[in-house]
Amino acid sequence: DRYILAARGDEFLLQRKEFEIISLLASKPKKVFSRDEIKEMVWGDSNHLVRNRTIDVHIRNLRVKIGRGYIKTFKGVGYSFDTNLSN
Repeated sequence: DRYILAARGDEFLLQRKEFEIISLLASKPKKVFSRDEIKEMVWGDSNHLVRNRTIDVHIRNLRVKIGRGYIKTFKGVGYSFDTNLSN
């Protein structure tokens, strides 16, 4: 009933779709997931109208909550999860 991400000794309360997106990205660190892959794997074949902007908003919200360094943007391609926080 709650979606919690634990990182760096902190806990972050996430919305369900945020949790599903970060779980997907973290399942294969450094793999770049396209928006279409994220849409298919998180929303499935449902009749929900999910636009690229919807995914972008969820990613932005995740960055606000957990920090910018974990999710990398590959312009025109998609997003990946990176545990290397050197940038």
